[in-house]
Amino acid sequence: MYESRTGRRWLSAAEVDRVGYLANARAVLEFLAAEHPS
Repeated sequence: MYESRTGRRWLSAAEVDRVGYLANARAVLEFLAAEHPS
């Protein structure tokens, strides 16, 4: 869905959930990597 004046794309609820999930998963992986350096 686009906002016509600016061309800004508004995220759907599913997209927001996906982005939030991916960001959270990345944060967890970075935390684990910091806790257990190889």
